[in-house]
Amino acid sequence: MNTTDLLNLAESLRGQELHTNARNAVFRVDAGPDRLEIIPSSSGKPRKVNREVLDRVCARYESNGSLAPKDYQDITFDSSYLVALIRRHRLAT
Repeated sequence: MNTTDLLNLAESLRGQELHTNARNAVFRVDAGPDRLEIIPSSSGKPRKVNREVLDRVCARYESNGSLAPKDYQDITFDSSYLVALIRRHRLAT
């Protein structure tokens, strides 16, 4: 999985209610050309995740295959949301 795959997936899921894996937190996602926006239902406040962060998360996933948010927390606070998207992509392919 690469950043483009993740952005395309997010684009296809725009407006849908999604859930994190561990805590089942509800969120929505939006995508732009070089960023994702994660919108947790709990706050309703968008969290922007830029392409550099997405590149690093995708590279680590490619090297370790982990779906544990803790393995990405040093890269981004939003790891649980990104892992939920990665898992969704993995299940669809």
